[in-house]
Amino acid sequence: MEKFGNIEISILCLLTLILVLVCGCGRLRFEVLGLELEDDSDVGSDLDTDTDSDADMDSDADSDTDADTDADTDADSDSDSDADADSDADTDSDTDADTDGDSDTDSDTDTDSDSDTDTDADADTDADTDTDADTDTDADTDTDTDADTDTDADTDADSDTDTDTDSDTDGDVVAPVPGNTGVLTSGNIDETDLDLFWTRATDDITPQGLLEYKILRSDSMNIDTVDNAETNGTVVYDWTVDIPDCNVAGLAPWTTYYFNVLVMDEAGNKSAYNMINATTIDVTPPTPGSAGAITTDNIGRFSLDLNWTKATDNTPQNTLEYRVYRSDTNNIDTVANAQTNGTLVLDWTTDIATENVSGLLAGTTYYFNVLVRDQADNRSAHSMISETTAILAPGDFVSSAVINFDTTATTGAGVMGDVTDFPVLIKLTDPAIIDAVQPGAPDIRFVDDDDVTWLDYEIERWDQAADLAEVWVLVPRVNGDSDTDYITLYYDDTVNGSVADDQDPEAVFSTSNDFAGVWHLNLNQADTTSNNNHGANYNATDAEGAIGRSRYFNGSNAYIEVPHSSTLNTATFTISFWAMIEGPGDSGSTDEVIGNRDWGATDTGYHAGAGNLSDSDWTFGINDAGSAFWIVRLDPSALDVWYHFTAIYDGVDAKTYGNGAYKETRTTGFIANTTEPFRIGASTDGAPNDFFEGRVDEVRVSSIARDPDWIKLCHENQKAGQTLVTVIP
Repeated sequence: MEKFGNIEISILCLLTLILVLVCGCGRLRFEVLGLELEDDSDVGSDLDTDTDSDADMDSDADSDTDADTDADTDADSDSDSDADADSDADTDSDTDADTDGDSDTDSDTDTDSDSDTDTDADADTDADTDTDADTDTDADTDTDTDADTDTDADTDADSDTDTDTDSDTDGDVVAPVPGNTGVLTSGNIDETDLDLFWTRATDDITPQGLLEYKILRSDSMNIDTVDNAETNGTVVYDWTVDIPDCNVAGLAPWTTYYFNVLVMDEAGNKSAYNMINATTIDVTPPTPGSAGAITTDNIGRFSLDLNWTKATDNTPQNTLEYRVYRSDTNNIDTVANAQTNGTLVLDWTTDIATENVSGLLAGTTYYFNVLVRDQADNRSAHSMISETTAILAPGDFVSSAVINFDTTATTGAGVMGDVTDFPVLIKLTDPAIIDAVQPGAPDIRFVDDDDVTWLDYEIERWDQAADLAEVWVLVPRVNGDSDTDYITLYYDDTVNGSVADDQDPEAVFSTSNDFAGVWHLNLNQADTTSNNNHGANYNATDAEGAIGRSRYFNGSNAYIEVPHSSTLNTATFTISFWAMIEGPGDSGSTDEVIGNRDWGATDTGYHAGAGNLSDSDWTFGINDAGSAFWIVRLDPSALDVWYHFTAIYDGVDAKTYGNGAYKETRTTGFIANTTEPFRIGASTDGAPNDFFEGRVDEVRVSSIARDPDWIKLCHENQKAGQTLVTVIP
């Protein structure tokens, strides 16, 4: 019975083994056919477009011929109409017909947030040909980590947890939120640019660093919303990622602009910040047109017109404003001076280029200026001008006198040629004229023979007590060999003394007429020309002169010194003076009347004077190209007699004239003085010496060689007993 039992047991074991083999073969056959037998088969519920190509290469060292042909029948023909946020929880249950008893649960959790209608015809033929031909010689039971407790080193732990986080923005309809409630600020404002600042926006989906910004500007308040900004605005910066500020250039000065910033997320949703405005600055003053020139016309007795060219600026020309000033004095040449010293004629007026100035006095010189300003109140001044209103008409004067010129050889000055722009000396001795005018004679005027052209004049002396007067009048032309040429003197106005002084010495002895220096020596040593070559007096005193008053030099220490000036040292020149010898003067052969000679190794400059009583000729010296000076002896000098001396140099020849008459010519070179002063009454070259004793009057230096008619007319006009001028009341 015990033996039988053993046999029974052996048979039972054999039957069991056969049954196991039969069942195993059947399972293998079903797996090859792609059929499912066991309850632990993978349930692949792939609602994803997952083409899971699980080629699980099990490197089982078991003798388990694991021909894991994981024919993963994930034929996911899922027509996945993913309508947004499609949370495809792909629990990819592979039918891992693993003979290891692995229940591989492929848990593909695909969180697909697709808003598209994704027709996933995913024939996910997961042909996991997991041919685990594991020649595992171990007869151990594979505890596969796919839900089994397979202690085998079977790397078939197919725990595929696909967590696809496809964050699609197809469903984003929320616009970004501008930072700091949309506040925009401006700063660093200049004439043509400024900076804009804002706080970055935030969004519900798009990261802050990916938000884009567009900056727009406008001249009007019409870019307050997204639509308005994109319709009306000018793009300053197009869409740019992640910026909190920008510089806006190319702006016009002193102009108000409106600005806005738009922000956009990745889905194209847009928001607008709060529109702001900002005004550019302006620190550039306008530029007066035509270099600031002002002109006059329609000059009447009581009014005139001012004209100018409109200024330009970095702002529109038609916005510029103009203000007009006048003054009785030369003191409104700058913006500050005009505003301080000027009388307002016209207050700020936009876009004008002319103004009529009325309420003026007849025959009066006024100064005018025009200021221009822009909208930022930057101001510029034009070039100040002076103008004289028309003289009173003849009927507005009580009296007049004709001043006749006679240049004939028989009864007059004997000048045959016309002399132009000539200062004629008018000597008056008639009390009816001298006493009839106001003190100082402001109410006298001179008009040319056309009775239209008013002439410039300078009063050298008007002595009502002595009934003596000398006036220089600039005559445009003195006709040669004529006794019919004339000008008219008007005097004693009838408008209660309202005519102002109108004399203009600088115009009479103008540098444009080649005068370099003119010293009347009438109680002073001032230069009448605009060169202002004024002298300093050393011991010279006042005396009656050939013309008005003169200066007396004592022969020992009296002289007048004018600082060195290039205007008195030109390559060509004319020098002239009136002098009266009254004593022997300083020791030596010549007593200097005028000169600027440098007695150096190479003599330069010129000098003129008279010999003392032992050498009594009038003399003139000029440098002869570096050699010694030569001396031209003119007429003999005599005591107490006025003598008119003239010398010229034309670049080739030096000529001398005595009392208007030609004396001598020398061809010579000349080197102008470069350092020594110009002296009257003493020599130059260091300390003064060779002092002249006597009177000197009407010293002149011109920068050209005057012609003989000019020289003769000077003498004939200025000498005592002259015959050129006759005053006819």
